[in-house]
Amino acid sequence: MLVIGERINSSLSGVAEAIASRDGAFIQTLALRQAQAGAHFLEINAASAPGGEPDNLEWLARTVQEVVDLPLCLDSTSPSAVEAALSSHRGRAIVNSITGEPGRVEGILPLVKKHRCQVVGLAVGPEGVPHSAQERMENARLLMDAVKDYDIPLEDLYLDPGVLPVSVAKEAGVAVLQTLLDIRSTLGTKTILGVSNISFGLPRRRLLNRTFLAAALAQGLNAAILDPLDLGLMATAAAARALMGEDEYCAAYLAAFRQGLLDAPALGVESGQGG
Repeated sequence: MLVIGERINSSLSGVAEAIASRDGAFIQTLALRQAQAGAHFLEINAASAPGGEPDNLEWLARTVQEVVDLPLCLDSTSPSAVEAALSSHRGRAIVNSITGEPGRVEGILPLVKKHRCQVVGLAVGPEGVPHSAQERMENARLLMDAVKDYDIPLEDLYLDPGVLPVSVAKEAGVAVLQTLLDIRSTLGTKTILGVSNISFGLPRRRLLNRTFLAAALAQGLNAAILDPLDLGLMATAAAARALMGEDEYCAAYLAAFRQGLLDAPALGVESGQGG
């Protein structure tokens, strides 16, 4: 499973302030900690200041890649911000995301093609995130057609079913898991999720995130945007991959054990109400 670290997001505590003050040390510490925890990509988001997003996202891309040799996932709906970040990016980025909403495909896919990026297709339409697996699949097919129309290889596309919090839609988890299975069995395209969205508004968020991740991996999930500093979440991913036959001779699981990443303290349920 591809792990995309989610911590450099302007909606999270301290990050927006660090971007505004150009506190590179704060951002670079977050980048290094996620890389050391096993992230394969780092997501960057600077959407909290829309007017300054192009400059801010480009600054984030440069600042992060000064200290880590990882590609980035650019979380932005702004073509100008995405293009600014890609101008200084090293390696093949992931752009997150296109949707079925008006203008999103036309604004982002030319940049994806020009820079030979990978791209996330979020299976939502003009009305937002669907509630049923069937609607998600309809949107997913439209996004696949759009990617093909731009002559972008389908292997560069990750489909995201769109995760609603289970606190506001009791069927949210089931619909996403069914969509993952349907994508794997009928479309064959890679899939991705923002794992922590499922637990928004609930206590013991890490417990819900870990359980959801294990269930999603069982349905064929290929990539996850998550907090790699949640050692229990990373341990759950290692265990799930071993149990599903994706870890030959359990080599990765045993390596995690030798590093102490599977120890009981890492798996404990956190205190308090947060995630």
